[in-house]
Amino acid sequence: MAVPNTSLFTNALFTFFLLLAFRPLLVWSARLLNENYAWEGQKVEEELVIKSWCAYEFTEELRCPHGTKIQMLSAMFNRQRTQACSPPVTDKEKGKGCKPQAMTLVNEQCEGYEWCLLERLAKDTCPGHPYSQLRVRFRCKAGRGKIP
Repeated sequence: MAVPNTSLFTNALFTFFLLLAFRPLLVWSARLLNENYAWEGQKVEEELVIKSWCAYEFTEELRCPHGTKIQMLSAMFNRQRTQACSPPVTDKEKGKGCKPQAMTLVNEQCEGYEWCLLERLAKDTCPGHPYSQLRVRFRCKAGRGKIP
């Protein structure tokens, strides 16, 4: 009767438990290496996202996949009225001096985060003739995003 080779089994078992013990370190290293490059050595593709919504009435979420972060490209208000989004206009003359740029406002809340909530941003813009819609363009850029 042949005696099985127990040293081979013991070595395999030891290697398994060794890898299991170092798994957190291995995962962390892989994430660090994958921060800007795919496993094949190619640059990670950045996803372009364009969203438009009624920012007078609704809160909107901007979200990137895990392991990426928001890089804002543009954010602009407009006064396009729809049946579902029609803020009250009390004084059109007051609204003539308002600027539609919303980049600073959105940047403060979203730039560098994995996701963010934009809560009714147009509600308090331009008293008398508020903006209704907000259109944002952003990329989901490789890198670990902050969590709000």
